[in-house]
Amino acid sequence: IEEGLLERLSENIIKFSHDNVHQAAMRLFSDEECQQMRFEIGKKLLDHYCGENDEFIDIDDTGLFTCVDLLNIGKERIKDEDFRLRLAKLNYKAVVRAASFSAFIAAIQYAETSISLLDKNTMWTENYEFCLELHNTLAEMCSYCGQIERLSSSAKEVFDNSKTIEDQLRSHFALLERGGVDTHTGNHDVINQIFELIKRLGVDVPRRNTTESKAEASKKKTF
Repeated sequence: IEEGLLERLSENIIKFSHDNVHQAAMRLFSDEECQQMRFEIGKKLLDHYCGENDEFIDIDDTGLFTCVDLLNIGKERIKDEDFRLRLAKLNYKAVVRAASFSAFIAAIQYAETSISLLDKNTMWTENYEFCLELHNTLAEMCSYCGQIERLSSSAKEVFDNSKTIEDQLRSHFALLERGGVDTHTGNHDVINQIFELIKRLGVDVPRRNTTESKAEASKKKTF
């Protein structure tokens, strides 16, 4: 501080006096050391701002994203499964915050990071409700952004692992929404999907033959 390399912003906050000073300081460390430092800073922020159930206290949205981003830098080094699950759930909090600002691309990235932290062999059996919420949310975010392949992949994960048709509804709706449900254009594949879904929910809805309906409509126009 006395030499002008650092500036004190408050009692607890100090920053580099210039970006060039910051960059010069970071060049003193290897990439691995920088990643480890950022990860440790993320853990300090987590310990400082998180209360019970990892609810953030007295921290704004920028602080939340900064904390999660710093922790994600070191996610490959995390061997403790409990902490990996904890970080996965923190990433989901970032998904929800990002989606609330309509930042769907960022939400997708946080959701995929969350999934990558989970054990693929046990995540559905040991953390069913969380995995269901995570994958359904990812499907919805992908639908909003028109990312069809990601949407299909996430929805398939739900369909393959969910316990009930009710648990699949959000992913079904995300797929149908992106399919462009439009009875006026005769998109019968999507319409058939809707009727099949309704049938699986235990509701019997009578259907009219589409070809006959068109013929009747044509006759009415003729006469």
